[in-house]
Amino acid sequence: MHRAIFHSPLHDIEVIVKNEGVASVQWISPEYSAKLTIICKLQAKPSQMENIHLNDTSKWFEALWNMKTLPQIPDLSFDDATEFQKNVWNELVKTAPGTTITYQQLAGLAGSKNASRAVGSAMAANPITILVPCHRVIQTNGKLGNYSGYGGDETKKWLLELEANSAN
Repeated sequence: MHRAIFHSPLHDIEVIVKNEGVASVQWISPEYSAKLTIICKLQAKPSQMENIHLNDTSKWFEALWNMKTLPQIPDLSFDDATEFQKNVWNELVKTAPGTTITYQQLAGLAGSKNASRAVGSAMAANPITILVPCHRVIQTNGKLGNYSGYGGDETKKWLLELEANSAN
């Protein structure tokens, strides 16, 4: 396992990779970023596979921040997820940047059309934010819902606007 800090125009991001793929992407506070910088300096060098996943993730974020066409999402690792969560997240990564999908629509795509609330729980448990784009999931009435990432709904709005203005 290897941790890294990625900088965005909005907040810093903690990325954790394993040999299998990206295991976690989380927005972090400036205070935690300062502590994590020290931790990152003390850790062992990444394995060859971890380094590949870090490089792929870096390229993906650079494309997003610069509003360029997004490359393929790096390999993801959903180690501790339930089968339902994996189904939901795997369907969600198929949504196009700059678009939205309702909890109900996502539940249907995941094979459980009446499981909107469970989809909401899967979004709250999403360990790989941005890459698994829970910010694209909205309520049936068009409202944003509650974004649990650092910065809350303002971060969600910013991501949706950034994607809408990108080259995708």
